[in-house]
Amino acid sequence: MESSSEVLGPFTEIVRLSWTILADNIPTDLRWDRLLITLFLALALYVLSRGRGAKDADGRGHQSDGLLEFLLPRDIYAHISARVDVWLWVLERCLRPFWAVTLFATVGPATEQFMIAAMEGLFGATPVLQSNFGWMLLYSLVLLLCYDFVFFWIHYAMHKVPALWAIHKVHHSAEVLTPLTRYREHVIAGPIWAAGSAFSFG
Repeated sequence: MESSSEVLGPFTEIVRLSWTILADNIPTDLRWDRLLITLFLALALYVLSRGRGAKDADGRGHQSDGLLEFLLPRDIYAHISARVDVWLWVLERCLRPFWAVTLFATVGPATEQFMIAAMEGLFGATPVLQSNFGWMLLYSLVLLLCYDFVFFWIHYAMHKVPALWAIHKVHHSAEVLTPLTRYREHVIAGPIWAAGSAFSFG
């Protein structure tokens, strides 16, 4: 007779693996502490406004029948735009491992090798520096500035270059706003942002 731990073992592993995959894909701003604070603020707003002021999908204010309707208005969350948000988010999360690994394994190292060769060409070979807090801090600040600089120019180009705007306008096309609207992106936008990340990290 098998023990209960042997019987539950494979199921437990499947649940653990599923949770690991799902947990890695939960947006970082949808953590329980932030959701709890948001719920507290929404409750305070509901009490102060007596349920008035929550707008429907047409932008008209209406009186909510209860807290649940105030927090999760059906005409917002059942709206086609909100459903598109969910499907785009799911599709992007499914495709992300394929393009992210590919880009970080190719663009990042290629950029790093190019930068090393360029620096050696400009300054000649230098001795390897010993890692310490000062160098790590300087490296982190330079990396952050490069990352921000690259993202600014990618976003700027997405608004100015017609071909890139055709991809980016999906992000601005939502008719209603939900927490997942922030992640509303064309499936090609993810690889563009990831290429920028890999380039700046390289």
